Amino acid sequence: MHPIISRTFFGLQPAYYIRQFIYALIPTAIIFNFMFAKKGEFGILWPLYALMIGNVVLYPYARYFVSSVFGLLRGDGTYYVNVMALVLWNLLVLSIVLGIAVFVAPFGLIVLYFQNK
Repeated sequence: MHPIISRTFFGLQPAYYIRQFIYALIPTAIIFNFMFAKKGEFGILWPLYALMIGNVVLYPYARYFVSSVFGLLRGDGTYYVNVMALVLWNLLVLSIVLGIAVFVAPFGLIVLYFQNK
């Protein structure tokens, strides 16, 4: 296998990739369900479906990049927050990153390449 592919696409731990993939798959499946239920009203939006599938596949790399940036900004400090605030924060980050994953994931792949070099 080419070194660039092994350092980037296979640079994440499998458990991390699968966990983040499932986190992205759940809201996307719910959105697909609503879109297919209402397809008579909107028609079939194949480009949107392709974008959403691309976002799901690339979400773990985008989330890795966002987590790396947040980790750089936060440092090693320990923060004590309300559980509901933390859950809401994670849902907010998930929805934003899932929406722009195809644009952020290349930066995550670059970070993975240099970290695994």
